[in-house]
Amino acid sequence: MLAMIPSSSTTHGGWIPGNPQSTNGRSSELFIQFSSPRPSHHVKVESCSPPSAGDGRHRGGGGCGGDDPVAVAKKLKHNASERDRRKKMNSLYTSLRCLLPSTNRTKTMSNPATISRALKYIPELRQHVEELRRRKQGLETKINAITHDQQKQVRKNKEAPWMGCSSCAVNWLRENEALLQLTSNDTFKLKFSQILHSLDEDELLVKTVSTFQSFDGRHFVTLLVQAKPNTPSRVLQEILNRKF
Repeated sequence: MLAMIPSSSTTHGGWIPGNPQSTNGRSSELFIQFSSPRPSHHVKVESCSPPSAGDGRHRGGGGCGGDDPVAVAKKLKHNASERDRRKKMNSLYTSLRCLLPSTNRTKTMSNPATISRALKYIPELRQHVEELRRRKQGLETKINAITHDQQKQVRKNKEAPWMGCSSCAVNWLRENEALLQLTSNDTFKLKFSQILHSLDEDELLVKTVSTFQSFDGRHFVTLLVQAKPNTPSRVLQEILNRKF
């Protein structure tokens, strides 16, 4: 005899369904597992070609994806220019330090200290230059005065060179001939040429000259003076009287 099985216990393909809610839950989990596979980690490997001998990209160190050669060249040029600029600036600061009066030569001033000392020294230098200018003007005034006095004395000696003689004596030998005896100190030897030049300007002839020096430094000069031919005797007398 056949037993009747309730419809709720009917099998579907040999599988007895249980709780519908739990079945739906497991179905959802299975659907999620099959529809959403787990992400896998992909490693991207790039092939690197060996650097060629003529490739400029590997000049700075080689490797993949080297720096731009143009940028590297600019950077090197900038660094070189900066070194040159600093070298020139240090040279200028050194030259400036040499111009400044420094109390401590063993210690080198820093660049800011050098600028500060230069700004302080400029007014001092101007004041010193102004003082030297005033001293120069004073010396020039004194020199001009001395030169003027010397020129005046030279003119006086040319006009009256006999003023350097301490004593003068005239002994008349004839109407047109006289013997001059002069006595002077050491400076007379400097004026003797002026005396001869003065006699020549008056057209007087110096026939003989004799000199000697004493122990006390005095000079004694004897001149035999004669008027030129065809010269009146009174002319010689007037000339000698005017000079002495």
